[in-house]
Amino acid sequence: MVESRLEALMTSSADALISSAACGIDLIGLKIAEALKLSATIILPSEPDQFKSTSVIDRPGQWEQLYDSVIARAQENGTLRVLDLKGLRHIHKEVNRRIIEEGLNQSGSKSGVLAVAGWEGQSKGDKDNTADFIKKAVDLGLLIKEVSTLER
Repeated sequence: MVESRLEALMTSSADALISSAACGIDLIGLKIAEALKLSATIILPSEPDQFKSTSVIDRPGQWEQLYDSVIARAQENGTLRVLDLKGLRHIHKEVNRRIIEEGLNQSGSKSGVLAVAGWEGQSKGDKDNTADFIKKAVDLGLLIKEVSTLER
């Protein structure tokens, strides 16, 4: 269900994808981008192996093979951005900022960026990185589409 909702949105609205590569909707989006032959830029807060251990294989589900595949493709295409955020307190919030910044740089204008947030639809408080992403996008006046991760 989540994959079909995201695929419909990307098919009708996307020329490129800028994302992290955490398990779940990030990896689903990257898989769809490949199928649609869209450019995909991946922004990670740490080296791929370290990120995999803290945001992919430590979570429920079978995400490792897909992660390895999208990372290899991004490395081959030169579209993997690894940030050095050691010591930064809010690492994922900085990644959100960089994803939006990359989208603005690639599109050349705010009107060319569609911020897509996959989530349950309600903030879990200050530590909710998706809510932070949405707030950053709203503050910049970007168009936002939410994709529910709740099964319906």
